[in-house]
Amino acid sequence: MLYGPAPTQHLAAGFPVYGLPLYLATTVETMATRLRKIIQAIQPSGPYRLAGWSFGGKLAYEISAQLIGEGATVEFAGLIDTLYAPPKPYEPLLDEEMLRHLF
Repeated sequence: MLYGPAPTQHLAAGFPVYGLPLYLATTVETMATRLRKIIQAIQPSGPYRLAGWSFGGKLAYEISAQLIGEGATVEFAGLIDTLYAPPKPYEPLLDEEMLRHLF
């Protein structure tokens, strides 16, 4: 992740920043759920501040929506260089055949 450290240089000292691991799933919602659980394991309650670059912005948006749906406070959701259109329900990112070739 070469682009991650650059924007963090502009944050106030002591501002926590975490990079999340790559996780492949068939839908954005599934990916976001797994990443949301990781975030909540580190920070059990809000306010949350999320940002993502490119496809990560789409994930940050979905994670934010899930957190808000749970009643959590999302203070900031940044989509950096992200083209985003709300997905159709259960829109697959990868079909089963593509997943078999990845693993």
